[in-house]
Amino acid sequence: MLTISQMKIQLLFPCLLIVSAFACKKPAPTGYDPAQYNEPIIFLTSLRDSIPTQKLIKLNLEKIEGIKVKYPSGLYSSYFEYESDHRELIRTIGSLPFPMTAQLADTTCHVIPYAYLTMAGKNLPETELASAATFWSANPGEYTPYECIKGEFKHTLLISNNSRKVLHRVQFIG
Repeated sequence: MLTISQMKIQLLFPCLLIVSAFACKKPAPTGYDPAQYNEPIIFLTSLRDSIPTQKLIKLNLEKIEGIKVKYPSGLYSSYFEYESDHRELIRTIGSLPFPMTAQLADTTCHVIPYAYLTMAGKNLPETELASAATFWSANPGEYTPYECIKGEFKHTLLISNNSRKVLHRVQFIG
C-alpha cells in the first residue's frame, strides 16, 4: 500500500512532464524566413504528364521534357519547348478529354491577345518568370498565342510565325 507522500510523488512527476511540454518553446531555426515557403519548387517534368500518350505518339512528341514550377498550394505550371506541326497540335490540344463535371472547358484552341499573356505574366513571382524565361520573354512579333482550357488545366501555346517552334505552358488552375 502506498503512503500519501508516495502518491503525491507519483502524481507530481506526470504533471511536471505535461507542464514542461507545453511551457517550452523551440527557438526558430537560424535563417528561418516564412516567405521562403511560398516560393515554388522547380523540377523536370515530361509532356506525358499533361497529354495522353497516344496523342503524343501521333504528334511525335512522346519524349519531350520541360520544367514544372510547383507551389506549396498545389498549383503548378509546366513549360515545354518543341517543334511540331502547328495545325495538328492545335487540333490535338482542342480534342483533349476533360471531365463532364468541368465548369469550364474549350473544345478548340483560340487565339488570345498577346496583351492578355503579358498581363498574366505580371502576376507571377520572379522565380517562375526566370525559370521559364524562354516562354515569358518571347518576342510578340514572332509568336501567335493560343489558349485552350480543359477543366482544371489551361494550355497556352506560343506558335512561331516563322518555324515549327512551339512554347507550351500547361497550368493547373484547380
